Amino acid sequence: MHRGTVALFVLCAGMLLAAGTAGAAGGGDRAGAVYTLTNSAAGNGVAVFDRAKDGTLTPDGTFPTGGNGTGANLGSQGAVILSEDRHELFAVNAGSNSISYFKVNHDGLEWQATVPSGGVGPSSLTLHDRVLYVLNAGGVANITGFVVNHDDLSPLAGSTRPLGAGSSGPAQVSFAPNGQVLVVTEKSSSTIDTYGVDAHGVAGPPTVNAAVGGTPFGFDFDKRGNVLTSNASGSASSYDIARDGSLSVISGAVPTTTARSRCSTRTGSPATSAPVATPSTSR
Repeated sequence: MHRGTVALFVLCAGMLLAAGTAGAAGGGDRAGAVYTLTNSAAGNGVAVFDRAKDGTLTPDGTFPTGGNGTGANLGSQGAVILSEDRHELFAVNAGSNSISYFKVNHDGLEWQATVPSGGVGPSSLTLHDRVLYVLNAGGVANITGFVVNHDDLSPLAGSTRPLGAGSSGPAQVSFAPNGQVLVVTEKSSSTIDTYGVDAHGVAGPPTVNAAVGGTPFGFDFDKRGNVLTSNASGSASSYDIARDGSLSVISGAVPTTTARSRCSTRTGSPATSAPVATPSTSR
């Protein structure tokens, strides 16, 4: 779903996400909106900012998610995401083990539902068509799927899958552009798990792939569906992804100019990296 996105990192506690005019209120100088999680342990919320054409941000309210955050850095990418048409927003509540669903309108956000995430410590989300997956990073980590209905989220039967054997420290989950494979990076084990996805959106068992660069973190896909990872050890890598989920190295651990890099940035086809703490996604 992120084929048209550029991922950046910013120094803040919550996840930032910027949308174009499709999700923003009217106004001649308004270019779009920015969404960030407060991640407050006393009640999580999505803070909304109007974004002017010159980049100026103006606060435009905070919308409760109906769940709690952790009050600490989530160490992940994709904790708040928009649908491809920018009309829906999804957010994790890592402190209450739930996820929230909003509609985006000209007045801000309209809460639709908050449901259990199917695990502990939800930290990352991905959407393809009407199927949403969450990465539950705490406890016995897993991925769990949901069907996005008009005003609710329904658990997708049979979709919960564990991480691969020996995998630990998950950072991000994302659908491949064709929706046929799910990818999860693992920081601690330096592995990349992949899951084949059937026609109903149900993930199969994980395939564990050794990462060619240490501590794979954020990632994206190029126009051909290749996986582009940024490795927190200070490198970037690329992989071809087969239908069965197996990865073949295209470029190994290419050094970056920074000591630590955590997010893969795609502008066209290349991947670059940035060295700070919390991911941001911008159209």
